[in-house]
Amino acid sequence: MDENIQNYIKDRGVFQLSIEKFEVGYASSSNSTIDFLKSNHYNLNDAIEQGVISQGENGLYARFIDRLIFPIYSINGKLVGFGGRTLTNHGAKYVNSPQTSIFNKSKLLYGYHLAKEKIYKTKEIIVCEGYLDVIMLHQAGFNSAVASLGTSLTEDQVILLKKYTNNVVIAYDNDEAGKNAILKAMYIFKKHDFNVKCLVVNDTIKDPDEYLRKRGKKEFTKILKTSIEAFDYLYTEFSKDVDLKNHTA
Repeated sequence: MDENIQNYIKDRGVFQLSIEKFEVGYASSSNSTIDFLKSNHYNLNDAIEQGVISQGENGLYARFIDRLIFPIYSINGKLVGFGGRTLTNHGAKYVNSPQTSIFNKSKLLYGYHLAKEKIYKTKEIIVCEGYLDVIMLHQAGFNSAVASLGTSLTEDQVILLKKYTNNVVIAYDNDEAGKNAILKAMYIFKKHDFNVKCLVVNDTIKDPDEYLRKRGKKEFTKILKTSIEAFDYLYTEFSKDVDLKNHTA
């Protein structure tokens, strides 16, 4: 990996051990990806089938260009796809592998293959939104963290989590989109009889990744312990704009 890219990741607070644990990489140009595949004698048709490269009018091109690459594994630890985060505002901020014969993002969770043993032991799960949220949480010792893959939480993902426990803390982004996603996730978890708590960040900090970088593990542990029950969260959110003291029937 290029030294500048390594420095970027480290500036985001990610340690080398975490880079290695999650096998974070970098895809530079389309040509470098295709040259790598050819020089290592990969079958290009297989690479097309799995969405690593595509065939266009002007020839082959790579799906991931100038992006941090986050390998995505199956529940059994087999590499099945990739997520890519742009470093130069190239297209969408995040791009995942397309759905293939081995990759279906609605049935997978990022970090699950690394988290499942901890989930089994502690009987608790932290569900967040982003790749870096998961990496930073694991780095801080919260090894039961997983994330949905750039999509709303699905029933298949919830059923997968229930294999080991029905206790979950939803730690989504602290913005309107994140709060809306919490409501949707909460509904699915409750449908499958989970004990749901929600992380509440009374701050301008956006997500667990940023919180850990700015406040540290000790402070994050404190707010994690004060996560509130799902229905208390609903009450708090929906009563913000209501003057309950002066309300009359």
